[in-house]
Amino acid sequence: MSTKVATIQAAQEELAGAARARVSPWHRWHLGALLMHVGLAVIFTWPLVLNFLPNAGTSIPGVMLEDRDQNLWNLWWVRYALLHGHNPFVTNMLWYPTPVSLYYHTLNVFNGLMAVPLLQFFSLTKTYNIVVLFSFVMGGYGAFLLVHYLCGNRWAALIGSVVFAYSAYHIATMRSLLQLVSLEWVPFFVLFLLQAVYQPGWFNRQEFTRWLLRRALPAGFFLFLISLVDWYYTMYALMLTGLLGLYIGVRHMWDRRGGEGRTLVRGIAEPWIRIGICLVIYGVLISPILIPTIKELRTTTYMVPAPDAAMSNSADLLAFLQPVRGQRLWGDLFLNRRDWLYGNNRYEVYFTYSALFLAGVALFATRALRPRLWTPNPERAIAPGLPGKWFWAICVVFFFLLAL
Repeated sequence: MSTKVATIQAAQEELAGAARARVSPWHRWHLGALLMHVGLAVIFTWPLVLNFLPNAGTSIPGVMLEDRDQNLWNLWWVRYALLHGHNPFVTNMLWYPTPVSLYYHTLNVFNGLMAVPLLQFFSLTKTYNIVVLFSFVMGGYGAFLLVHYLCGNRWAALIGSVVFAYSAYHIATMRSLLQLVSLEWVPFFVLFLLQAVYQPGWFNRQEFTRWLLRRALPAGFFLFLISLVDWYYTMYALMLTGLLGLYIGVRHMWDRRGGEGRTLVRGIAEPWIRIGICLVIYGVLISPILIPTIKELRTTTYMVPAPDAAMSNSADLLAFLQPVRGQRLWGDLFLNRRDWLYGNNRYEVYFTYSALFLAGVALFATRALRPRLWTPNPERAIAPGLPGKWFWAICVVFFFLLAL
């Protein structure tokens, strides 16, 4: 009997050692991904980092001077309001002494919160530059975590994070659109949303509490952070959440048709409840801002767009495939964009050829349809696996059509 116990203990120690050996390299990959994105952020935003040198002046990236100055004021105002006990969404500093609402202003409050401690040590312009660098580093790291969770391949995660963080669109937002530069919380929200939906089910209060704290609460919180930056990104994140819910329903019906699906409760009801809990957490967090925002929408009309706003801000088909005008390698070959009806639109939707190539490889050169989640007891999983490549392809088509 003692020999059997000793054998079991030795096997357990061996498994624990193997687990530690696996964890240590993974931690190194985390650090490596962060350091890689610090270096790439410096390269892709060059010469921004030179502004941190002594006597470097007060330069910040961007050619849209009105947006640049507005965002500098935003950083200053949020800090001033919080330190003086004022509501940052209402100011009398613009049309003194009449209060002015900022609920529909691109205030990007999260960046203002970052500026609260930073402005104790750095100037306003250096703080602005730190916010820009932070968005590239954290956006890249968040995409690294998300892609690794989806496919389980670290090299693919590194490449995917580079494609996301240093896309033509993200580089273009450095024209002084600080609220659009800060897209770093989107991949974190998607990561925790997927974990909240696809992690194994809970069968007691302790498991539910653990899931709530580790999955649902972070998902709602990161969606809240997205809203503190920009309502556009919030809308896109909610659209993706809706597509995920629709996918779960369609996938369940398809599996049931083939005789492989689970019960209605496990296949559809529980995943939808999980999504709902994440959204309820977000709703509680955002309600102090959302309620007065909706009230203002019902009493004023200044934020209603012009009749031609949708058309003038839409993308055209060639814009997805032609390099941006400021592209330093071959952007000069596509100056014909200036002659197009919407050629002067400053927003960029260029896919980049490398990203299109990698997307083609992912769709047509791989066979795995849906990554499988490892769980000690497959019966406790609420779904056979994560959304596969065709779900993400449909999402791309959906948002592509909306851009038109």
